[in-house]
Amino acid sequence: MISIVVAEVDEAYLRTICTLLELEEDAVVIGQADSLESAGSILEKDRPDIFIADISWLYARDFIKDVASKGIKMIILSTFADRGNVRMVMESGAHGYLIKDSTGDELIGAIRTVMTGEHVYSPKLEEPGEESSVHSLPVRKVGPIASIVNRFKSSAV
Repeated sequence: MISIVVAEVDEAYLRTICTLLELEEDAVVIGQADSLESAGSILEKDRPDIFIADISWLYARDFIKDVASKGIKMIILSTFADRGNVRMVMESGAHGYLIKDSTGDELIGAIRTVMTGEHVYSPKLEEPGEESSVHSLPVRKVGPIASIVNRFKSSAV
């Protein structure tokens, strides 16, 4: 069983990711956080296999390095498809970097790839014709996570 902690400032997005992960038979969400401080406390106490986090408030290299030093594999979810951000977080110890409009299958595939010790990047970060540095992710799409979040937000209104 893959234990996961998810940190995300957008409550609807956090709920969506956790719901998606809980549908997987080999994954369990053991913690949720909406701030860097609460994420740090949960990680210290629960020591998950995987930590999935929104990069928008995780610019601190030291935090990423600290997570990696605990043996926790980290996947960054970001709205930014900036290779500079990717390079910074990967050099700091993250194992994956996905753009937030990645599909549910891409996220699940990334988690499983990272659990094997490999690194994974969003396919959207590759240039056309560039040799792939991204590990193969599932072809079947369940639709972008972002569209699911928008449905959650619409139904809450």
